[in-house]
Amino acid sequence: MIPLLSALEEEKRKLNELGNKTFEQGIPLFNNTALQAQSRKVDELIIQLHKQVGYKQRQAKFKISEGVNNGGVAIMVSKCDSGKVGACCGSD
Repeated sequence: MIPLLSALEEEKRKLNELGNKTFEQGIPLFNNTALQAQSRKVDELIIQLHKQVGYKQRQAKFKISEGVNNGGVAIMVSKCDSGKVGACCGSD
């Protein structure tokens, strides 16, 4: 995921640079085809990142529930910021 984040940051930097130059020239942003193309590139990277994160979250969820499906026992314990196990947050 790190290479994807690096690529996204670089493409966002390019987009901002194009946007600033376009703005300084007094050209409406929607009239700059290079800016629009760069914006689509950034959008595509964001979509890829969301897909990758979503895949990893689904994969992690499956691994957690896998033990339950194989006859294992899963125990979930909530812990508040107060450090009390099973206590409701905000009530003592």
